[in-house]
Amino acid sequence: MPNIEMNLTDYLRVIRKRKRIIALSFILVFASTIYYTGKQSPVYSTSCKVKIEQRKSVAEILTELITWSPGDQMASQENIITSYEVIKSAVIKLGYLKPNMAEPEEMPIVKAYQGQITTEVIEMTNIISITAESSDPEQAARLVNTVAEVYKETHFENKKKEASNVREFVEGQLDSYALQLRQSEEELLRFREENPLVVERISTTASPTQADSRVASLEAEIIKVELELISLKSKYTDLHPKVITLRRKIVKSKQDLSMAIAALSAQQKDLSSKEIRLVQLKRNVSMSQDVYMMFRTKHEEARILEAEKAEDVAIIEKAMVPTAPIKPNKKLNMIIGIFSGLLIGLIMAFVSESLDTTIGRIDDIEELLKVPVLGIIPSTGLEKRKKSFLSLFKKEEKTSDVPDLHKSLVALF
Repeated sequence: MPNIEMNLTDYLRVIRKRKRIIALSFILVFASTIYYTGKQSPVYSTSCKVKIEQRKSVAEILTELITWSPGDQMASQENIITSYEVIKSAVIKLGYLKPNMAEPEEMPIVKAYQGQITTEVIEMTNIISITAESSDPEQAARLVNTVAEVYKETHFENKKKEASNVREFVEGQLDSYALQLRQSEEELLRFREENPLVVERISTTASPTQADSRVASLEAEIIKVELELISLKSKYTDLHPKVITLRRKIVKSKQDLSMAIAALSAQQKDLSSKEIRLVQLKRNVSMSQDVYMMFRTKHEEARILEAEKAEDVAIIEKAMVPTAPIKPNKKLNMIIGIFSGLLIGLIMAFVSESLDTTIGRIDDIEELLKVPVLGIIPSTGLEKRKKSFLSLFKKEEKTSDVPDLHKSLVALF
C-alpha cells in the first residue's frame, strides 16, 4: 500500500474498518487478565512494631568514649531481626521444624520463612516495623509476633551476657591493679623509712607536679583506650575501622607519654638519684590509685548492669490477623487489562491496515497511476450486467435499426 500521510479522519476510518480486530484483541487481553488474577494465590500482610531504647551498651559505659549512633544502631538491629538464628528460633518456637532435623533439611524451611519477613525503620524514630507476608493470614500474624518475641528475648540475653563478660574482665583487672597499688605503696613506705633526709629535703622543694600530672593522665587514657579496644574486639575483627582507629590512638598516646616522661626527666636533672627515685615512687602510687579507683567504679557499674531487669526492646504494637489480601490487586489488574487490551487492539488494527495491499481509496488510485479520477462507475453483478446489456437490443428493435446498433457495439468492443 502506498505510504500516504494520514489525518484524523483516516485514523477514525481505520478504527471503524478494523473494529473487529480491536474488539477481539481487547476481549482476549481482558479475559487473560481476569484468568491470571483469578489463578493468583492471595497474599496477606501484617506488621508489628518494636521500640529500641537508646541506652548505652555495657562497653560504652565501661569506656565512656563511644557515642550513640542511631543510624548504625537501627540498621544493625534490622539485620539482627531478620538474621537466620532469630528466624530459626521463631520457627522452632512455632513448631514448624521437626525435632532433631538435620541442618541441610531445616535450612530451606528457615530460609523460606526468612524470605517472608521484612523490616523498616520508621523515619525519625527508634521504632522498627516488622512485616510478614503469607498466603495464610493467621500464620502471617503468628510468625511476625513470634519473631518480635524471639528478638526481644535474644537482645536481653545478649545484653546480660555482655554485662557478665565485662564484669569478669573488670574483676580480673581490679585484682591486678589492687596488687600493683599495694606494691607501690609498700615500696614508697620502705624508701621513706630508709631515706628520711631525702624525704625531708624534697618536701621543701617544688616538684614538677604539672608534668607529673600529664604523665598520669596519659597513662590513664591509654588504659581506657585499651579497655575499649578489648570490648570492640569481642564484636569486630582486627580489620574493622573502629579497631584500627583505636590501635592508632593507642600508638599516638604512647608517643605522647614518652614525650611527657622525657620532659619530666629533663625537669628532674637537678635532683639527686634518690630524690628522683622518691618522685617516681610517688608518681607510681598516685597513678595506681587513680587506675584502681577507676576500675572499682566500673566494676560497680558492671554489677548494676548485670543485675538490671530493664529491657531495651519493647513490643509496642502486636500484629493483627489481616482480613484482606494485598495481592492480587484486582482493581488495578482490571484497569491495566482494559488499557492493555485497547492498546494492543489499536496496534493490531493499524498493523493490519499497513499490511493491506488492496486499493481502497480514490487517493490510492491517483497516487498509484499519477492521473486524476474523473468519476466512479458503481459495481454491479454479472447477471445484472447481462440483463442490462440485452435490454438495449429490445429497446432498439422498436426505435432504431438493430444491425446498425450491432455494428456500433462491435466497433466499441
